[in-house]
Amino acid sequence: CTVLQVVVHLSVGLTFFAILGQTFLINYGLLDDAWRIFRHVWLLFCLHLLSLLAARVPRLVAAGSGTSWLEFWSSHFAKGAHVFHSLLAVVYYAVLMQTCFGMARTKFYKSEVFAARTLGVK
Repeated sequence: CTVLQVVVHLSVGLTFFAILGQTFLINYGLLDDAWRIFRHVWLLFCLHLLSLLAARVPRLVAAGSGTSWLEFWSSHFAKGAHVFHSLLAVVYYAVLMQTCFGMARTKFYKSEVFAARTLGVK
């Protein structure tokens, strides 16, 4: 189950990058502008991946060592990691959806519109 969640998380990131690849920012090599605009998504992507691993790997270790579920869930770290990951997942997916919908704007597909709206060039 943990491996599947990591694969799904990585495929979501790859899908976002594929959508981003259709914009002129990537087509013309404007990676600095793309990073500046979409930095929050990639930072949340990394933070969500780390919280996913922090919440799931101890479960695998506990299951492999024969620790009972009651003993595992009595740990404050297990509860805290699970709650933090669950709350962060809501924020991550909401920001990701909002950003993907925002990428439908014309300014990401026409360099003239991007320059006029973002850089103030006319």
